[in-house]
Parts: sequence; C-alpha cells; structure tokens
Amino acid sequence: MKINIDFQGTIGNDLIFTAVTQWKDYKSGEIQGSKLDFVCVDRAFEKITVKTNKPIEKFMNIKPNSHIGLDDIENLEGTLYVHNGFVSVSFKASDIKIRDDKASLPKLN
Repeated sequence: MKINIDFQGTIGNDLIFTAVTQWKDYKSGEIQGSKLDFVCVDRAFEKITVKTNKPIEKFMNIKPNSHIGLDDIENLEGTLYVHNGFVSVSFKASDIKIRDDKASLPKLN
C-alpha cells in the first residue's frame, strides 16, 4: 500500500540546514550517499534527516543555518516505519538544490 504524505503540511516550506554526514548501509558499511539534517521552521524546529545518493562533497560548502525551501528538494519521498512502538518517517530525495541566493541566519555567540 502506498501512502501519500502532504510534505508541505507535515514539515512546512522553510528548512534550515544544520549538518551533512555520509549515509552508510548499516549492514555492509558501504557508502550510499549523504544524509542532510534540517530543522523545520514551520514545525517548532523539529529535526528531520533527508537521505540522497549524491556524494557528500556536493554539500560540503553549504553554510550552516542556510535556508532551504521544500521546492529545493527534488523527488522527496517519505517512508513510514515503526521504531520502539512509535511511527516515524524516513525521508529520501533524488537531489537537493543548493542556491547561493538563500539567506542565512546570523551566527549566535
């Protein structure tokens, strides 16, 4: 059964980039791509991770606190799963566009 998720209603339109790490297969340890962490501005800064098969080098120059719009995430898919009795969502995308014109928040001291 395929369930459609309303991403705009679920995570909102405004995401703030926080970190990128390598996405490795948990069984083999093989590198699958990149995992990008965001907080959802419209959802009380709830954290999400989006996996993509693009290499980590593509995302190394993103400035922390950069805003990414939902429309910058290409072919976003969500998979529901149960973990410790709670339903969670795993996000995957074919790519994430990096735009230099996105505003960044000032760094806090």
